[in-house]
Amino acid sequence: MIIFLLWAVEWRPSTGMTVLLIFIFVTLIVPLLLIHVNHYTQDAKALTLLKDRIELYDNGKLTSIDVKEISTMLVYKSPTKFSNIGLQSFSFEDYFYLEINTLQGRKYYVSSLLSDKIDKLFEQQYMLNLIPVSTYYPIIVRS
Repeated sequence: MIIFLLWAVEWRPSTGMTVLLIFIFVTLIVPLLLIHVNHYTQDAKALTLLKDRIELYDNGKLTSIDVKEISTMLVYKSPTKFSNIGLQSFSFEDYFYLEINTLQGRKYYVSSLLSDKIDKLFEQQYMLNLIPVSTYYPIIVRS
């Protein structure tokens, strides 16, 4: 952003070029920043996968979840991420998150900021069946 402003002031591009650069900034960078900030503020800050339970530091406290208490695990990813093709349209398509639902009705969120293979770790460690949910824009919304 600062480089763009310096460039715009120093070299005085044409109006068309300035509009094009602002459009590119708004359509590519702003959504990425929004998703990154959302995942950073809404997900668990630390995660430990133990043999029979999951420990996560969420909302300022340490929470331990027994694997037997998990009712469902949803993984929210973009269709491109589900298909495992290397080509992506936007940089925010690499972001995804897991929603852990317990039998008591509690929900916990684990973001891909902790690991880009967090879904595979859960599947391998606990032999859990993750339910895929295809979403274009993976914003974590706590309910």
